[in-house]
Amino acid sequence: MPADCSIGAAAYGIWVNNTMENQPKRTGPIKWKTDFTDMTLVSGQDITFEWVPNYMDRDLLQVDICYQVKGDETEYMVDSTDNHNFYHWQIPYDFTDNQRIDLMIPNTELLTVSTVPQVFIYPDPKTKIVDTQNVYIKSKGFFIIGNPDADIDAIISYTDKNDNIIEHPAIVHLKNFQIDPDLGIEFECFPYENDINPLEVKFIIKDHYQKENKLVSDWVSII
Repeated sequence: MPADCSIGAAAYGIWVNNTMENQPKRTGPIKWKTDFTDMTLVSGQDITFEWVPNYMDRDLLQVDICYQVKGDETEYMVDSTDNHNFYHWQIPYDFTDNQRIDLMIPNTELLTVSTVPQVFIYPDPKTKIVDTQNVYIKSKGFFIIGNPDADIDAIISYTDKNDNIIEHPAIVHLKNFQIDPDLGIEFECFPYENDINPLEVKFIIKDHYQKENKLVSDWVSII
């Protein structure tokens, strides 16, 4: 570029071609930033996964977000979107058919549940044990109570395969009238008395215009 010139604007999609031949405009390989090792998710949960593209002949402009279920070669499309190097996906609530475990916080004379929190409690798919590590707090809710940092009583409940209602006591720790994301929910671990049928899936990111350039995750369990 001549020394007395300056760049006034840059194009959104840039590619280089070092020959006069009509070559395909290649994108470089994609690499994960998200670690999927031993990852377990639950239907309804949010997940954000990230990746890093490498530049070769052109920018990675649009990506297809897909997943594949173990035993099925089909790549199911989640979305086709502009590339931002990350994607936020809410796993559908009915992604699997496993029985849900509910957290119930009753209203009392001293406590009003103003906004119901979204809390997902799930068993370890290998041991079928539910403990405090198997809790995902999607939204912290809002509680009207005299002490904004109180500990309140709750009940963990689900219906087993014999239609019996199983209940376990729990303590919900609040901070500023919401569930404390650091302390969370306290309860004694217990066995889950239902069958568990997790789906094993792989997440796939691929260049919308050059589909052979794709990135595949490790197997992830979704309950």
